[in-house]
Amino acid sequence: MSFSRIVSSAAWVPRGARAVTTLKETIAAQLPAKRDYIKMLQKEYGDVVLGEVTVDQCIGGARGV
Repeated sequence: MSFSRIVSSAAWVPRGARAVTTLKETIAAQLPAKRDYIKMLQKEYGDVVLGEVTVDQCIGGARGV
């Protein structure tokens, strides 16, 4: 199959339409659920000790550990 035939066969796709999502779109779609999960994790297990640190310290970036 020639290149020109391949290009012309793809002409049916509307301009601006994409079948592939970008990384930014994928992450944006996942963020709300991840935020809710982190909030629940902190609320339920924030004071649980992991060795010498707590879950809150781990999520907060372990500042002052």
